[in-house]
Amino acid sequence: MMNILIFGGTGLIGSTIVPSLSKNHTVTVVTRKQYFTKLSSTYVLWDPQNLNTLLPFIEKSDILINLAGTPIVGYWTKRRKEKIIQSRITVTREVCTLLRKATQKPRLFINASAVGYYGSRGDDILTEHASKGKGFLAEVCSQWENEAQKASDFGLRVVLLRLGIVLSRYGGLFARIIMPMKLFGGITIGTTNQWIPWIHIDDVVGAIEYIIAVTSLSGAVNLVAPHPVLAKEFYTTIAKQLNRPLWFQISPNILARLTGEMGKELILGSQRAVPEKLCKVGYPFKFEYFLTAISDLLA
Repeated sequence: MMNILIFGGTGLIGSTIVPSLSKNHTVTVVTRKQYFTKLSSTYVLWDPQNLNTLLPFIEKSDILINLAGTPIVGYWTKRRKEKIIQSRITVTREVCTLLRKATQKPRLFINASAVGYYGSRGDDILTEHASKGKGFLAEVCSQWENEAQKASDFGLRVVLLRLGIVLSRYGGLFARIIMPMKLFGGITIGTTNQWIPWIHIDDVVGAIEYIIAVTSLSGAVNLVAPHPVLAKEFYTTIAKQLNRPLWFQISPNILARLTGEMGKELILGSQRAVPEKLCKVGYPFKFEYFLTAISDLLA
């Protein structure tokens, strides 16, 4: 049994992984929301004005996981982009400051990132060795990872989770897509030939638990399923499983006008990312193929 400290443990991934890890470990979640601290002793309040109150929790932790960051979905105004950057960079920097101060340090630091690091790369197959791409998300991920990597200076094993689109019935992109599709039928967004790197929420949890156990894993790790799909397959598979029609396609030009830079990068971007490192160490994916993942989520 280990002590695990999680920042950002109340979001989509955090709220799923906390109960899973709690079965075999002692998990503490750091949150800015005082509401959660009143519910359970699992939660401790994060006061940015007095970070030292978290030092005792850092010093008794074996593993630190940082999933904190404001959602990136939404129109990217200048103010929102600053918030997206600061919610990731500032938190990670503060965590590393605490790690530097700690007399007893965790042995593993897992920090979230995203496949947005690669930018939009068409049909290129993107392993963890691929170079940084262009665009706002690529810059955010690069800065985010650079801050997290500083923890290695203190002797910690650092793993950077480059997440694809997380499929969960409880939130995220998938939940947004299936609700209107269940009621009315759906639409296809974009050119249909951009690659979508996806992963089932159960494999996000399973892979993080595997990373904890396999001490040889470090650096960037693509947290995506082995078989990314084209946008056409993504939408038609969901529609067929729901037995609903796809009424029409929103063209890239219209989407760009409606959603701006966010739509261009997040929705129209093509990232054919594959989990080379996870496959090499033998992680047994529960959902390798998109159809089985969708079938499970709609069951």
